[in-house]
Amino acid sequence: MLSGKERTDLVNVARLYYEQGLTQDQVAKRIGVSRPLVSKMLTRAREAGIVHIEIRSSTEGDAALLEALQTRYALH
Repeated sequence: MLSGKERTDLVNVARLYYEQGLTQDQVAKRIGVSRPLVSKMLTRAREAGIVHIEIRSSTEGDAALLEALQTRYALH
C-alpha cells in the first residue's frame, strides 16, 4: 500500500516523464534524486496502477484475422 507522499511522488515523476516528455536524467535533476531511482519510481508507478501503458498497433485487425484463420483451418 502506498503512503500519500509516495503516491504523490510517483504521480509527479510519471507526469514529468510521460506527460512532459522529460528524460529520466532530466526528471532526476529536477526532483533531486538519481536517475536509477527515477527508473525504479516509474516501475513502481506502473506496478501500483498509476501508469498504464497501452500499445496500439495499426495491424490489430490483422491479428484478429490471423487468429480466425488459424482457428478455422487448424493452423499453427
